[in-house]
Amino acid sequence: LISPIGRALINLYPEPNFTEANCTGPNCRNYAFSGLQPVNRTQANLRFDYKVNDKVSTYLRLARESEEQDYARGLWWSPSAYELPSHVLGTNLGRSAALGVTAVINPTMTNEIVLSASKLQLNNDYRDPDKVSLNSLGLSNLRGPFGQISQYAPIALITSWSGQTTGDLWEPGNLPLFAHNSSYSVYDNLTKVTGAHTLKFGGVIEQAGKVQNFQGSPELMFIYAPWTGGSTGDVFADILAGQPAQVNHGQPSATGRFRFRNYEFYAQDSWKVKSNFTLEYGMRVAYFPNNEETNGLGV
Repeated sequence: LISPIGRALINLYPEPNFTEANCTGPNCRNYAFSGLQPVNRTQANLRFDYKVNDKVSTYLRLARESEEQDYARGLWWSPSAYELPSHVLGTNLGRSAALGVTAVINPTMTNEIVLSASKLQLNNDYRDPDKVSLNSLGLSNLRGPFGQISQYAPIALITSWSGQTTGDLWEPGNLPLFAHNSSYSVYDNLTKVTGAHTLKFGGVIEQAGKVQNFQGSPELMFIYAPWTGGSTGDVFADILAGQPAQVNHGQPSATGRFRFRNYEFYAQDSWKVKSNFTLEYGMRVAYFPNNEETNGLGV
């Protein structure tokens, strides 16, 4: 008996495209895939320098980088044995700005301060959502124990957990997945020359953040094993008949909003003891507290 859900799921697989040479019988391979996964990147850097007067100079540096990553067999580690009905598209965007000011306070003292900010956005979703949506596949009534959580079909048909490596059609799930990172920092360096000593003092204070979700199974995950009760003995027939050995369903992962601060300070001296001997020594102190999840979702 063919299940309507099983029919829709089996149609997610690609058509056979390969004939294995000198092979007869039911175990011959009929599919092969080895496609390119291009990374298209653009990058732009600008720097503006301005001398305010004889004692003060400044610069502004701006950078922008974007790229698209194509995942034909699932996000990150390509877990699927087959090309997905829709590739996953990673769209990444990084932007940064730095403002530096150098001031000559007097003939023996100089100070440099740098203010910087950067953001990195990593977004991943299906390139063609219509090819994997519940509505377009005729699965609008598909619901798990927690109801219908995702608009996407369960591209998570697993056979390798039972030792059958030929059937995995798997995208890790919970798309769209994202990680949005930010960093804001202040650097300061003071240099003082006195006698045979060149003294330097400085530090950096940084606040960084991350807003991120994680993979899961809100779309449902079906695991097939031919040795379980009720199986047809073939994983593809089990899919068509709607006979999974196990079904996983989970709520979407919470969106974590993480923040951390770093503090670093140093003092050093370059002491020219003799014309042919210079002694360098100093001390550095750093404090890196743990990340905190601002909504109380992490420990």
